[in-house]
Amino acid sequence: MKKTEELSQYEKLCLMLSDLEELAKEEADGHLTIMRFTTGWKVMLGTPEMTIELSPTPECDIIGGGYAQVGGLKTFESLEEAIQSVWCGPEKCSCEVKQ
Repeated sequence: MKKTEELSQYEKLCLMLSDLEELAKEEADGHLTIMRFTTGWKVMLGTPEMTIELSPTPECDIIGGGYAQVGGLKTFESLEEAIQSVWCGPEKCSCEVKQ
């Protein structure tokens, strides 16, 4: 295997995704969510609750808590930074992206 500094950006991302998948298997029953929005990337272990229960009156519709959960995730410019944030935790996201 190549040394880390010799890996291409693609190879580094593949390693990060593989590590993230293993972490998801250990901590979230294998579930992980990767999202790309206009403003950037968001990654989380687990699956957000995105159900909507419609009622006869729209003001009584129940929207799953996943919308707030996704909205509360920090947005990152790169996928690599978003993946790294899963290991850092929400209060420690100033750490460096794994190379």
